[in-house]
Amino acid sequence: MERAWVRFKVDGEWWRRGLRYLIGIVLVGDRVRRSQADPPEAMPYGLEAATRFVRYALLGWMATFLVPWLFVRLRLAKREA
Repeated sequence: MERAWVRFKVDGEWWRRGLRYLIGIVLVGDRVRRSQADPPEAMPYGLEAATRFVRYALLGWMATFLVPWLFVRLRLAKREA
């Protein structure tokens, strides 16, 4: 998805790269922290495993597509030609 729609280019001025780093760490780190919350005790194991899979799949999608897309939209990064 990232290669087809975003084409995030990693180079740029040092301050843009630093700002992208900080924003990315805050967004992804917050999502990781929230994903590590303990599931309710009454949740069956199969449902817990399924919800954990969905949470971490969304985390991977966020880190590889959504955050680079946000950087391009905020003009903190350029798109490859």
